[in-house]
Amino acid sequence: MSATARKLIDHTPRDADQIAAAVVSGIDPRRFLILPDPDARKAFRMKRLARPFYDRTMFGMGRRTATLRE
Repeated sequence: MSATARKLIDHTPRDADQIAAAVVSGIDPRRFLILPDPDARKAFRMKRLARPFYDRTMFGMGRRTATLRE
């Protein structure tokens, strides 16, 4: 795994077990869309309701991630 990927994974607020638990709890009631945490819900709403702001935010995050590689 690359050093950049390792940094991103190490600094995430949730681990794989927490995400998996949220997914399983969403599958049981046959939910169409599973958003496992408040950050995911916020990103989904921003993408739907304020697309230009969402795009700027995501591109900015991409630029910051690219600087991690350097």
